[in-house]
Amino acid sequence: MTYEIPPVPTEPDFNRCLLVSESVLGQLAKPQTLVGGEWHHLKEVIWSDIPVVQAMALRILRHLARSEPWAQNLIDETYLDAEVEELAGEEGL
Repeated sequence: MTYEIPPVPTEPDFNRCLLVSESVLGQLAKPQTLVGGEWHHLKEVIWSDIPVVQAMALRILRHLARSEPWAQNLIDETYLDAEVEELAGEEGL
């Protein structure tokens, strides 16, 4: 399934798209359904060399950090380029 990182522009921007499973898509559509234990793989994903992947990982980690200490620890250990931080700081999960 294709997921375009919010905010979604009028015209599709393939540089903001990720291929995700149906389960992931469902959780991203309803962030309150995120199950912290199912996202530990973000420990590897956050180090991707693809900025949009890093940005989305950071958005998810920030959401999870409200209730998952491991997510906040990972954020604290992570240094990302300004471009990634900017993309991660946009609206939406």
